[in-house]
Amino acid sequence: MSAVIAVPEADSRLGWGAVLTLAWPIMVSMASLNALALVDSVVVGQLGTAPLAGVGIAMPATYLALAVGVGLADGVRVVTSQRVGAGDAAAVARLGVIAVVVSVLAGLPGLLLSPWSGALLQVFGATAEVADAGSAYLFWRVAGAPCALALLAVGALAQGRGDTRAHMVGNLVANLVNLVLTPLMALGFAGWAGWGVAGAAIATVIGQAAGVVVLLWRQRAVIARVLPDRALLAEVWRVGWPLGAHHLVEIASWTVFVALLARAGQADLAAHVLVVRIVMLSFLPGLAVAQATSVLVGQAVGARRSDRALEAVRSGMGLAVTIMLVGGIVIAVAPGPLLGIFAPEPDVVVVARQLLWVGAAFQVIDAIATVALCALAGAGDTRANFLIGVGASWAVKVPLAAVLVIHLDLGALGAWLGLTGEIAVVAALGLWRMASGGWLRAAERTAASV
Repeated sequence: MSAVIAVPEADSRLGWGAVLTLAWPIMVSMASLNALALVDSVVVGQLGTAPLAGVGIAMPATYLALAVGVGLADGVRVVTSQRVGAGDAAAVARLGVIAVVVSVLAGLPGLLLSPWSGALLQVFGATAEVADAGSAYLFWRVAGAPCALALLAVGALAQGRGDTRAHMVGNLVANLVNLVLTPLMALGFAGWAGWGVAGAAIATVIGQAAGVVVLLWRQRAVIARVLPDRALLAEVWRVGWPLGAHHLVEIASWTVFVALLARAGQADLAAHVLVVRIVMLSFLPGLAVAQATSVLVGQAVGARRSDRALEAVRSGMGLAVTIMLVGGIVIAVAPGPLLGIFAPEPDVVVVARQLLWVGAAFQVIDAIATVALCALAGAGDTRANFLIGVGASWAVKVPLAAVLVIHLDLGALGAWLGLTGEIAVVAALGLWRMASGGWLRAAERTAASV
């Protein structure tokens, strides 16, 4: 086994400690990302409710442009972790150039579509004022798609190797650059007028580019300077395309979801943006645990140890549930101080308090759903991941939210109740897939190809 590959010993227990060893740097990275998102929201909030709502409706459209590339980056992490488990250091080294190539190619469509960002937001029902602010943000974010995807894919390579600290450092640098540049470029300084929401987006892209440089530098001894390996590229595609399709269709459903919120009014949409930022305080650590679990499952699959894959899932799910339960309690007991960070307008506060109660209530279910989907991905059971995620979003969240928002006039509260329904269905189906043993059979097929 090469010294550059990090993998737990075959006889070590994959308990909470093993999960935390991989997860805590991801947690730090995600905490910094959420802190940065909070700062961005505070900065944009100073520009007014319309710019804040504009960024809120632009973000799902940004994710939509990145969706396929995000899935392929996930594919890099899964294939890397499985090759680590199999002890194939040469393949891991060749995956470095594949991560870069995949991110650049997947980012090109967003770059080409960026000039039509304004027309896209108007389709989603935003008012002219909100669409104008959102389109300026969306243009620069999708134009910088290759940077965003490279940060994800090269970071996924580090995660799959078990070097989550390199992933953390790259993201911390990206977020620090963004943190410094966002207020300067959005609001201006020393008498120089800022560029508004466009400045906030440009700062994000510059930060992501800086993070990519750091990640490549930290892994320079690992990445082989070779042309992309066709067989490995095909493997990343085979594993990654269902994850990319899942991201694409899920984000499309989220875009419709936000469009429903836009119909409810600016206050509802702005409240949604703020509460998402707050709920992320517990969701992102849970997601970090889920991603660490995915890496451990992938390594176990590569080593052909289904028993260790199951052990990793049990530990990861228990840890994620604990973290997000604590987060839910904090959200429930301190809505006022959490909302006070943003100094929102009174009508936004009324709606946001309702959403915070809903967000606090679904934390444990969300922990189960997130770990289950990541574990399926790590095992190579990506088609089940796709079917569960897509089915729940389009058969539950969208229609339920539409009924509650449009027909029952519940506004943002109705939309979030629809979201809760989706999370519950994903958790139930994910647990069913594991209990049926289908994910382990998929893992055996994946191990046979490694």
